[in-house]
This record gives sequence, structure tokens and C-alpha cells, in this order.
Amino acid sequence: MHAIATHEQHVANLAVLHPLVQFLQMARMAGHQADTDLELLGAGLFGEFQAAYHRGIRASYDWPLAIALLLACAAIELGDRSAEMWLDLADEGAGRAGSVLEQALLRVERARYSFMAGNGGQAELDQSRAALETLDALGAPLLARLHRERLTAVAGRVGMPSGRTRTVMFTDIVDSTRLMASAGNAAWAVILGEHHRIVRSVVGRFRGSIMTATGDGFAAWFESPDDAVDAARALHPAIEHAALDVAGGSVTVRVGLASGSVFDLGGDASGLAVAEAARVMSTATAGQTHLSRSVIDHGFHIDACRSLGMHTLKGLPNPIEVFALESPTST
Repeated sequence: MHAIATHEQHVANLAVLHPLVQFLQMARMAGHQADTDLELLGAGLFGEFQAAYHRGIRASYDWPLAIALLLACAAIELGDRSAEMWLDLADEGAGRAGSVLEQALLRVERARYSFMAGNGGQAELDQSRAALETLDALGAPLLARLHRERLTAVAGRVGMPSGRTRTVMFTDIVDSTRLMASAGNAAWAVILGEHHRIVRSVVGRFRGSIMTATGDGFAAWFESPDDAVDAARALHPAIEHAALDVAGGSVTVRVGLASGSVFDLGGDASGLAVAEAARVMSTATAGQTHLSRSVIDHGFHIDACRSLGMHTLKGLPNPIEVFALESPTST
């Protein structure tokens, strides 16, 4: 029976390998050797470890598993073609050893490999997130942080691939602080609860999914821009007909829409479309729905809206064209 390595041992192993990886990277970047020489050096390195792996497999699960996992990490970092082989060998070793920890590590490394190869997406993001949560649950937060940083570094270096194409909706109660002050906490809680029920109902009716509540509004996403627009059109009269009145006035909402690649983070989402929808909403007033050019680019008919011109919105890298949704219920 062989003990499975602790997460502290894995961190130590990675620390031992790190200087070698750094040396090879610096050699490649500085051009100290011709590419062919560097390839020969890399081939020799991985070849020697492969021989050690096959010698060790006859004696122990843990030793060759550690070699395979470390070499998989190194090969991914260096862009070496042997990465997939080492990942497969490590998978076999982790399966034989029955190690949940190593299996979680491998899921993160496979996701990292997919991102490096330009093939990563939502599935790999889900896979790595679940694996990192497993590491945390196993009492290995240091190891989880290390691999989270390695995965994030890859995403930052190669750029995140496409997630799922969605149309994002942000909603917001206009002048909510003043309305709450006029109603009082208890009465406002009742009003807010009814508002929340209406928004959830409308989003669900048009096949949307609530991503998160924002206090006095919601963020949701839809698979099609038409569904998102239909939900926005339905939301304004639904709020109006509910007659959510307080001493300071009636509850009204504003809506912002944007389309693009979105990553599901489990109870939340990430992507430029999320930020864009929130910023576009900020250009609207009570009873209005504004949308970005991205919604039209993803299939919504431009005749149903009116251009408000180019806007420079906080945090967005480039000015975007904003449109007002033209409909009897959103003007």
C-alpha cells in the first residue's frame, strides 16, 4: 500500500521542477540556442523522464504518477507535444492509485492544456472550477491557489476562448433609494419582493436564466436576442400593471441588453457582454430598454430600434453604438 502524496509534497515537487522549466523558457526567449538544439534538449529531458517512469511503474504507483504529473505540467508550460501523453499516463496512475487529489489536479491541467492549444471553452472552465473546489474541500487550499494562478496565467497569456453566445439583460429599479426612503424599510421589502417575483416570472416565460440579483435589479441571460427583447418588452407593462406604488411614486425599471460570449461561473457569469449590458442599461431612463449594437449583430432586427449614436461607456475598451428599443411598451 503506497501513501498518496500530500498537497505540500506536490507543491514541493513543482518547486523543484520550476527552475528547469524557467531555464528552458529563458533559453527559448533569449535565443541562446537554435530552435533545433532546444528541441533536442527538450526531447532528451522528456525522454529521460519517460524511461524513469517506465522503470518506476513496476515498483510503485506513486513515484511514476508524480513524474507523469510533473512532466505534464512542464510540457504544457513549454508547449511540448508530449503533454498529452504525460497527461494520459498521469490519468492512468491516478486511477490505479485511487487518488481524488491527483485526479482533481489532472482535470485542472487538462483544462490548462486545452486553453494553451486554443481549444478551451465553457466545458473546460466548468471542469477546472469543479476540480479547484475539490482541492479546497480536500484541505489543500495552497495547491488550489497555485493551480488557479497557473490556469489564470494561461488565460491571460493566450486570451480566453469563446464561451456560450448569449444575450445578457440587466434590469434596475429607477430611483430606488428615494422610493425606499419614502416607503420605509418594511413596506419597501414587500414592494421589492413583488418586483423580484415579476422579473423572475418574465425572464422564465421567455426562456431566460437569472444569473444574479443586484439588490434592486437582476442580471439574466437568454440563448437568443429575440427572447431577451421580448422579455424586456413584457417586463415594463408587467411592472406598470402591478401598481407598485409608494409615497414617493411608482416603481419603474430600465433595461440594458448586450450579446456576446459569456462564461457561466455557476450562479454568476463573466464576459464583456455582461459588462456591456450593465453599462448600456445606465444610458436608459424609466420605462426604457436600450441595447448595444452587439444585439443587432447577433440577429435582432435593426428596424425595431432607433440609434442613439456612439457612446463611450465606463470601463468598455471602445465606444459602442447604443439603440433604443422601439415599442409601445418601452418608450
